[in-house]
Amino acid sequence: AFAHCYDLASVTLPESIREIGTQAFFNCPSLPTFTVPGGVTELPYGVFLSCRSMESVVIPASVTSIGAEAFYDCGELDDVYFGGTEAQWNAIDLTGEWHPRVRIHFTDGAGTQQPQQSGAVCLPVSGAGRPRLGRGGSLFRRARGPLGL
Repeated sequence: AFAHCYDLASVTLPESIREIGTQAFFNCPSLPTFTVPGGVTELPYGVFLSCRSMESVVIPASVTSIGAEAFYDCGELDDVYFGGTEAQWNAIDLTGEWHPRVRIHFTDGAGTQQPQQSGAVCLPVSGAGRPRLGRGGSLFRRARGPLGL
């Protein structure tokens, strides 16, 4: 959907979005932060692959699965703000690895967690009849500036 939007610096998705497609934000090197809508349950393969300026991401407690390479080649990613507890985070099906410096922040006051793995991660989604942000492609190819949907 937003793949290769080189100058995309901001995007706000409505809470009605229930799915984010594979590589939806692939190679958006100017996107510094992202908030996953509250109804999303899975973050698919390569969803933020090569978002090199991404420093932080907000993931709601509704997310139960994060696919491989979701955040691969996101060299500036330092902070993941999870909208649930540490126990909920630990129950997420993680396919892949996080860079050792990434800090996971929880809402239960448990502080932060340094992931045990080394490497990186990605976002998966499925289901018929639900609002969906499409797979990588050219719907918003090379969009510039802030974008709200």
